[in-house]
Formats: sequence, C-alpha cells, structure tokens
Amino acid sequence: MSAHSDADFYPEASGAARRLLSQRRAEQPIKLYAGWFFQRVWLALEEKQIPYEYIEVNPYSKPDHLLAANPRGLVPILLCSSQNGTKALYESTVLLEYLEDAYPDNRPKLLPSDPYERARARIWIHYVTTKIIPSFHRFLQYQPTGHANDADINAGLDKARREFLDCLKTWTKEMHSEGPFFLGSDIGMPDLVMAPWAIRLWVFDEFKCGLRIPTEGNGGSDEEVWNRWRKWMTAIETRKSVEQTTSEREHCYPIYKRYADNTAQSELAKATRLMLESSGFDFRTRHPHKTLFKLARQYEVPRETLNLAYRISQDLYRTYAPLKQATSTLAFACLELAGRLMDQRIEVVDSGKDYAQWETRRNQVMETLFDVLELYTHHRSATTVGPHFPADRFLTVRIPLNQEASANQIPRFEFWTERPRNKAPNAQNFGGKPEPPTRLLHPLTPVAASGERHRPDRGRDAAVRFMLDPDQAASEKRQVEEYFKVEIEEYEVEE
Repeated sequence: MSAHSDADFYPEASGAARRLLSQRRAEQPIKLYAGWFFQRVWLALEEKQIPYEYIEVNPYSKPDHLLAANPRGLVPILLCSSQNGTKALYESTVLLEYLEDAYPDNRPKLLPSDPYERARARIWIHYVTTKIIPSFHRFLQYQPTGHANDADINAGLDKARREFLDCLKTWTKEMHSEGPFFLGSDIGMPDLVMAPWAIRLWVFDEFKCGLRIPTEGNGGSDEEVWNRWRKWMTAIETRKSVEQTTSEREHCYPIYKRYADNTAQSELAKATRLMLESSGFDFRTRHPHKTLFKLARQYEVPRETLNLAYRISQDLYRTYAPLKQATSTLAFACLELAGRLMDQRIEVVDSGKDYAQWETRRNQVMETLFDVLELYTHHRSATTVGPHFPADRFLTVRIPLNQEASANQIPRFEFWTERPRNKAPNAQNFGGKPEPPTRLLHPLTPVAASGERHRPDRGRDAAVRFMLDPDQAASEKRQVEEYFKVEIEEYEVEE
C-alpha cells in the first residue's frame, strides 16, 4: 500500500485533455505545472489564448523540479519569467487574478471593469470555494452511523443533498438573467472556478442515488432558478476549453469512489484510528476556535491578544486538554493565558463571572492552563507560541496560578470522586454495597470497561476512554453535543 492512498490514481491526462496537452509542450515564458485533475488555470490560459508550456506532474508523487519551484509542492503552479528572473505563483484563484491583470488585452476579460461588479464577482467566486465545494464533499462523503436504520440513512443523505442543492440555488440566483454565463454573454472567472466541479456532478448519480435536480417543468417555486442552472450547465459542458481540458471519466471514477466510501487520503490513518478505537481511545475532541472568536467579540479583546490566544489554541492539540474539556473551557483558558503572557489581563475573563453561562468551572479552566503551561515549560521549542517568549516567562505566569490553586484548594486534575474509596475485593465496600460516586458521572469522564474510574498516570487524566458499546457511545455523543450548543459568530484573525 502506498503512503498516500490517492498516490496510485491515474497519473496523466487522457482523451481530449491528452491531445491538447501534447500541443502545449513547447518552451514558453509561462510554464504551468499541473495535473489533469486541476482545470481552472488551464481553462483560463486556453480561454485568453496565452502561450504557455504545460508540465504535467503527479501531485501525489512530486518531482524534484516541482519542489524546487515551490517547496510546498502545491499544484497548479505558474512559473513566470520577469526581469528579475523566474518566479513561482500558486493557488488557483490567485493565478486566475494574475493572468487577468498580467494580460489585460487578451480576451475574454474574466472580471468586469466596473469596480462594483468586479467586487461582486469576487464574492461569488469566494462562495464557490467556501460553500459549494465543501458541501459537495460533505454530500459525497456522507456515511451513516454504524447502527443507523434505513430511515435514518435516507434522512441523513437527503439532508446532505439538500444542503448542496441549496448552495447551487443560491449561486444560480446571482447569475446574469440572460447569460448564458454567470456574468453575462462571455465566460468569466466565476464560471472557471465552478466549471471543474459542475462537470463532475455525475458522481452523485454513481455513488449517492442521484443529485435529483428537478426536471424541466417540475421545479415548483424554483422552476426559474433550475432553468437558469440548466442553461449555464449547457454553456459550460459545450465550451471548447472545457471539452479540451477534460480527461476521460473512467479515470475520475476510482478517485471519487474513495471519497464516496470515505476512504480517501489515508488508508493508514483509517487503520490507525481503528486500532486506537479498539483499544479505547476517544476521538471526540473539542475545537475551541469558533468559541474563542465568540468570546473575543463579546469581551472586546484586543486583536494582538486574540492573535496570541488563537495560536495557543493550536498548541492545545499537543496536550490532552481537547480530550478532557469542553470548547468553552479551552477558549477561556486560551484567552486568559494570552492576556497573562502579554501583561494585558482581561478582567472579565480572569474573574470567571460568565463561567456558568458557558457550562464550565474555574477548576476546569485552571487544569487546562496548567496543561498548556507544562507543554511550554518542557517542550517550548516544539510549539507555535513557545519560541516567542523566554523560558522563564511561563514560570513567571505560573506562580500566581499556583498561589490561586493553593489558596482555593483547586486540584491539579479533576477527578470523578473527591475522596478515596475504601473497597473490598469485587468492587464492594465493607458494607456489602457498591459505593456511589460523590458526583454524577459526566459523559466526558473516562472510565474503564468495568465501569470503574481508574486513577491514571500524572498528566494523562481524562485522556483515554474505554467504550465498548457503540450505541451507548452514539447516545453519549448526542448528549454531549446538547451541552455545547452556542450561537457562533466568526471574524478573521490576522496572523
């Protein structure tokens, strides 16, 4: 088995794409490094009739000359000759913008001249990359849970299908009323960004019981929208550049089958996960980033403090904290630690007056703070934040936290029971009855297969969970999700 399960996909263009590629081998000032699966930039070069040299690469088996052009190994790559030598550019939408700006006299123009219409086109290009394509993959990769019945399977698949169709409708409603292309009579950048995905919608007929776009006359209240979609699809599918850059379907099939079976990218990772799950490892990790932004907005946290808190949240994944704590706990800990490190204390965060609202407690936030500080103390160079501070800075920050923990008798680790249990053999105490816990067992609390709460090694508490009953695991997961439903607001963080 290869190191990457997609590495054995068909390595070169076929059919019409192969014939076109063979005509683009001559030396040219612009060199396009790409694989047959990546069409956006290729389409733009063909549409604008810009001379280029096509250098075919297998993105999963990167040759040295590709890594020399771009150490990140991303494709497609444009090598552009200039007075200062040859320089590399990458990221398909960036390359499209570059070609439009660098070759303004080549037609068609991919973006409108009017500033407003140009900005509006970029909005709907962004919508393709951030909404349509992710929903495409969610629909394609939808898999029912192991014990779901037929009704649940169909409901889940229908939900994923509706999400994708809703994205298509939203995008289609923004098209030029006459078209046939998104911006009007001429093909434009929104069309080139969407086209490679549109021509592969057949995958849903193959793997997900069909896309189920209403046939003509059966669109109901959306009839006009779907008529406009069909007009656009016809224009795209019959476009010469699209036909000439498209490889044979049979070579796409195995790639999308792996996605549809949810086995793409890493068979080794799948096997590793299965092995860990069978030994009781719990993958129900928390992702604090969105909650972090929500709190930052609510408390008007300075941008530089939020930037640091965000990087701390990335370092959290080098600890066991995401396996032990709720997202709100992690977010509060990141904000507090960022404020302490920068001497910009956020009183409303440090006071914990809103802990109850966010279903967390000071003990849990303190445990997370100590987890991260131990990481920075012992493994500073292996973290994102650590190298930006002197080693003694983390010790200085920890001193008042140690004093607070001592004064308030806050334990280093959260335990299920607050006192030791005097137990006789066979899990019975001397009274002959099992001793009840001093507080209720939370779904996040690790327990052994026997149901007993063990006391693990220092620093590993609440990191491993033995879960032998899949139905119970699914039930607990749903219960836990109910605890952490919060309204989310997002805004960008500048690195």
